[in-house]
Amino acid sequence: MLIDLLGIPIGLLYCNAGEWFIHKYVLHELGKSKNSLWGFHWHEHHRNVLKNGFDDPGYRQSVFGWHAQGKEALGLLLLALLHLPLFFYAPWFTGAVLYGIVRY
Repeated sequence: MLIDLLGIPIGLLYCNAGEWFIHKYVLHELGKSKNSLWGFHWHEHHRNVLKNGFDDPGYRQSVFGWHAQGKEALGLLLLALLHLPLFFYAPWFTGAVLYGIVRY
């Protein structure tokens, strides 16, 4: 049982590292190009943050829309669905990952 519970801190560390990696390499590196699928982060979100004193008013909107917050929410949903099959093998780890995704 104790070994199973180790899935919680490992899942939270995995989630934190994954968020850092995706933010740095996917959203920032790949998102520099306006033609990139990930360009919304760099060219929409960062522009709004710089214009509004580190606040993005778009993040007060509903997540149901084709704007930066909606695209990010869709990506998080896809990541959650991708990890869901792991629940049968590592339920505590998967639960921690899903918690981290929802918390983000």
